[in-house]
Amino acid sequence: MKRLWSILLTGVLLAAGGFAAWRFGPDLLASKEAEPEPAPEVETRPKDRVALTEAKADAAHLKIEEVTRRSLVPQRWVPGRIDYNARRHTHIKAPSDGVIREILVRTGDTVEAGQAMCVIDSPDIGERRADVQQKEDDLKLARRESDWWHEVQSNLGDLIGALREATDLRKVQATFQDRTLGDYRNQLIGAYSRFLLADRLSARLKPLADEGLATVRSLNEQVSAREIGEAEFSSLCEQAKFEVQQKRGRADSAFADAERRLAIARQRLSWLTGGGEPPGGMKDESLSTWPLAAPMSGTVEEVPIAPLERVKQGDDLMLVADTTHLYVQADIREKDWGAIHVAQGQMIEVQSPALAGRRLEAKVSYMGRSVVVESRAVPLIAEIDNPDGLLRPGMFVRVALPEAKPREVVAIPEGAVVSHEGRVMVFVAAGEREFEAREIKTGIQEGGTVEVVAGLQPGEKVVTEGAFVLKSELLLEPEE
Repeated sequence: MKRLWSILLTGVLLAAGGFAAWRFGPDLLASKEAEPEPAPEVETRPKDRVALTEAKADAAHLKIEEVTRRSLVPQRWVPGRIDYNARRHTHIKAPSDGVIREILVRTGDTVEAGQAMCVIDSPDIGERRADVQQKEDDLKLARRESDWWHEVQSNLGDLIGALREATDLRKVQATFQDRTLGDYRNQLIGAYSRFLLADRLSARLKPLADEGLATVRSLNEQVSAREIGEAEFSSLCEQAKFEVQQKRGRADSAFADAERRLAIARQRLSWLTGGGEPPGGMKDESLSTWPLAAPMSGTVEEVPIAPLERVKQGDDLMLVADTTHLYVQADIREKDWGAIHVAQGQMIEVQSPALAGRRLEAKVSYMGRSVVVESRAVPLIAEIDNPDGLLRPGMFVRVALPEAKPREVVAIPEGAVVSHEGRVMVFVAAGEREFEAREIKTGIQEGGTVEVVAGLQPGEKVVTEGAFVLKSELLLEPEE
């Protein structure tokens, strides 16, 4: 019985297998035949590498440099601003109360030192100028008087000498007829004439007295008259010399005093107006008007006034500045002061958001010796050249100040560093026209040089120019 069931089960299984082969066999064979063969393996490049064709490499103008160790100074960036150079700018203020008659310049004009900028009309200026004119007239009179007495003294000496040696009074009178002597001409010539007359009479009377034709008393009286005449002449000469010397001295003193008073009057006018006499001198009809001149060459920065505007003494009229040389003023907080090491005359780096990518340098002029109460900072002033006028007073800047002594670090040029999605990278030469994008960690930065803390070793070669082209090629690589 069991044997019979075994035979029946075997038959059923064979029948089922045959039916399956008949029903599904062709489809299985066709499916097996349609299965594709595996694709051959293709060599792929890592995602952090870039290979350039020869044409692309030539167009990119790549520059490759070797990584080296350099001496860098740690720096701290502090906020700062551009300001006028204190020695190269000035506010022109109203010298006194008055009215602005004319404005001769506009904001932005370039002016030369001494150039007229505006005209003010002021009674105070008129009074000072009138006082100067009066003192000038006084000086002219004092000079003429002094010169006159000098001439009198010189001529007086010559006249006395000529009279003492004269034999012909008429000849002496003719010689000194046109020479300045004042009253002393008549006094001296008259006294000498009387002496000369007495001398001649005594000379004629002596022979007569010897012959008995004249009394001895008459001779003695005439001799006495001669001696008195000679004494009077000598005395008058001495008196005349003394008087002329005194009068000349007083004239010289008056002249010197007139010079001093004129100098004082001019100085008062200069203090009031800020300059000397305007071109063309002073005229009576315009004594109260005064052209205010530029005290220095530069650019007109501000003109806050208008014609016919009334101004008071000390009001700002204009601002003139030489903007080719400016100040950089940085505020060093108390917490930073101890870490910063700067000295007078040292060059520091300056950056301005308005001039992105441009490196500027300034020379430290001086550092404050006390903390400003309002800002709680120590001011640092540096001078910066501005020949092209790109910097303007009031602009915000960042100032790099050294923190310590220089130290040796692994460094690369700033142009070698690129960034992408928060990663800082460089491209390292990995073969002919092939470059590896390598992430690095940077440190201090100074003057276009960047410290590499990690990621590079001295001797490796990196792309310092054209790294942006390689970055673009890297981002264009298809993802695997």
